[in-house]
Amino acid sequence: MGIPRRDAGGIDMSRAYIKGARENFGNAQLVFDKFHVIQEANEGVEKVRRLETQQNELKGRQLAKSQWYFRKNPEAPPSGNWERIEQMD
Repeated sequence: MGIPRRDAGGIDMSRAYIKGARENFGNAQLVFDKFHVIQEANEGVEKVRRLETQQNELKGRQLAKSQWYFRKNPEAPPSGNWERIEQMD
């Protein structure tokens, strides 16, 4: 019977999943799950935040404990946080 034709498929972001999907579904459009996309973005932001903290003492103080500011809804920030965010370079 074979593998049914697929136009799109939602998969994990691992290389093994991507390779398997490409081998089995040809040119189907791959869609990555929301959880892993957000996880990758958060890891990238955290990596840059840490590098900037290490390179500059002033930025280090400004960015201290700031990772949670970037994970919150920008449309409804907790009171007092916008001033601190706007002071960051």
